[in-house]
Amino acid sequence: MTESAHEATAAGHEATAADIAQLLAEVDAGAWPLGKTRDDVLEAKTISMHTFIRESRVCELLDGADPEVPPHAKKPREEFFKSLVKQRLELVKERINEAPTGDGFSLRRVAEGVDLSHPTIDHLLKGKHSPRLDYAYALERHLRLPRGILSTPEGDALAAYLRKVITEALPALSIMADIEEIGGGKVSLRHTGDEAPALRDLVPVFKFLAARERAKRAQREQPEQS
Repeated sequence: MTESAHEATAAGHEATAADIAQLLAEVDAGAWPLGKTRDDVLEAKTISMHTFIRESRVCELLDGADPEVPPHAKKPREEFFKSLVKQRLELVKERINEAPTGDGFSLRRVAEGVDLSHPTIDHLLKGKHSPRLDYAYALERHLRLPRGILSTPEGDALAAYLRKVITEALPALSIMADIEEIGGGKVSLRHTGDEAPALRDLVPVFKFLAARERAKRAQREQPEQS
């Protein structure tokens, strides 16, 4: 497999500041009914941990900065992805070295783990090697990173995280609040078919159950008519 990371994303649409702003508006819309704000559900440090974008840059992107996008011309695009993989690997290396347990980042161990030469890993770390997909995927597997994270442009990485917040994290918070109102363990759901429903699709169900529970409580609290 010789496809480079920049060739793999050549046909895609990279997320723009407008795309991120739209997703942030959806986060706001999902957080408001829960009595929360965007800041309550989006922490730059947590986003950085998941996207491997530096925390300071995450803050800039959330504030409306234009994401860096790969150029269309072949040579500049190659240089963009060399730099991107270098930045991501630098952050991975820092985190491994800062971990309280473990022996730190070792070029030798990484090279042995992905069956690449020591110089190849060193060149990737220094941005001197055009990152092939098989190299990037091998490194991601060995370092236990999300697939594609080393070569995903920052706008796409942030957009993917925000979509998970919208479709998973916020619905989970909403459902937990409704379950608490319903009475915890009183809820039992079954589904038929091959796939379980997405959390987002279950929100209306729990909203209905919570509303029904509120109505029952209100009825019980009404004074009896003489």
